[in-house]
Amino acid sequence: MGGNSEVAPLTPATQPSLISDPPTSVSGHPKVVGFEGHVSSMKNQLIDAHVIKCRKVIPIVGMGGIGKTTLARFVYEDRSVQRRFDKRYWVTVSQEYDLLQIFQDLGTGLYQKLKGCRYLIVLDGMWDLTAWEDLRQYFPENNQGSRIIVTTRDSQLATGLGSTASYDVSFLNEDKSWELFYHRVFGGMWCPVELETFGIQIVENCRGFPLRIVTIAGLLSKSNKTCECWNCVSKDVSSLINLDDNEHCKKVLSLSYGCLPLHLKPLFEANTRNTYPTSY
Repeated sequence: MGGNSEVAPLTPATQPSLISDPPTSVSGHPKVVGFEGHVSSMKNQLIDAHVIKCRKVIPIVGMGGIGKTTLARFVYEDRSVQRRFDKRYWVTVSQEYDLLQIFQDLGTGLYQKLKGCRYLIVLDGMWDLTAWEDLRQYFPENNQGSRIIVTTRDSQLATGLGSTASYDVSFLNEDKSWELFYHRVFGGMWCPVELETFGIQIVENCRGFPLRIVTIAGLLSKSNKTCECWNCVSKDVSSLINLDDNEHCKKVLSLSYGCLPLHLKPLFEANTRNTYPTSY
């Protein structure tokens, strides 16, 4: 099997886009934390394509910022998975989409490309079952062992896909939260003792959300590692403890912005624009 990933026409951001590669993570680090069990199980489902020939849909379910896209990206980019499939495509599905535009950009051409192949499709960020009904016609059931991964916030949608059991992505526990933060900030290097207390406070107040952890950690990794900076971020995050999850996530990202040096603020803006709220 070839494991090819082809470039297809891009559609506007408000419509599903067919692209050759998935979005990159905030920091670019390949390590996955907290999803190890899901990764192993999903890889088995993808690699058994030579045994189970029918097309299989694999849903990943969880709230925004919890890590659905990261999990999908990790298995999509795995070398053993790449070798198993002739063609791979990553499709970002927005809440609003234009079926006519999809047909013009993908349509029969995509169906014919996939018809005789074992393919892997990722439909990232699907909001409702109507989108699936519209898009599934372009993915032939050719008994080649093809797989379709769907990420969604809606557990009912996952049930309606007629798929295997979904992978439910939950919050990270304290140990995994710290492991993720530590890896993103220090890359396995030693954490200065004077920063550890602030770091633990920051992690605790991220409530187990990977997006919050990797965004703050990614920025701290590029800033001066001083008690003043880390204390500022820690106080900002702690002040938001009573907000609901959505507001908490937004405020965590925006308040930390104020503690950054000027040369890092454009990086923060680019990171949050590309990753919040649907692409982690």
